[in-house]
Amino acid sequence: MRCSARLDSVTNSKAANFLRLFHIWKRGLDRAQTGSESEPLDSRRPLVKKALSAGSEEKRMSDAATTARILWRGARMKCPSCGEGRLFKGYLTREDACPQCHESFEGLDADDGPAWLTIGLVAHIVVPLLIFLERGELMPYWREAGILIAVTIVSALFFLPVSKGFFVAALWLINRKPA
Repeated sequence: MRCSARLDSVTNSKAANFLRLFHIWKRGLDRAQTGSESEPLDSRRPLVKKALSAGSEEKRMSDAATTARILWRGARMKCPSCGEGRLFKGYLTREDACPQCHESFEGLDADDGPAWLTIGLVAHIVVPLLIFLERGELMPYWREAGILIAVTIVSALFFLPVSKGFFVAALWLINRKPA
């Protein structure tokens, strides 16, 4: 009984797993000493597996959901903390702090990361279009060039603030203080 009280107060997942296993082992020893070994050792294996995976699995799933939500907020150009305030005051000019929750964005400089991500995304759109247009002689070269230039400019202008918001959210996630 004392072990389960300590189990509730432990926040470290490795220590919690150790205490869960210790509790299961202690329960088995108590049964063996009193002679009431009603369940064989093999029937306790699922309990051990469940005890090992209980704390860490929940933590991993909540961390993954939180990480994905934070990155999605950044890609939507919203505050990574609250999801309500805007991240940019202009096209690419980052706010100093969130207008809603007042979370500071100081020091979250994305540098060249958004440009590289934008180049990669735009290339995955323009290159297949180029291959499609060049396979068959559908139109003259000047028209193909005009289409490709227009698609490149429009998609780069669309993806650049999205990728900068994504990078700022990723930097905020890396630099945030654990609660």
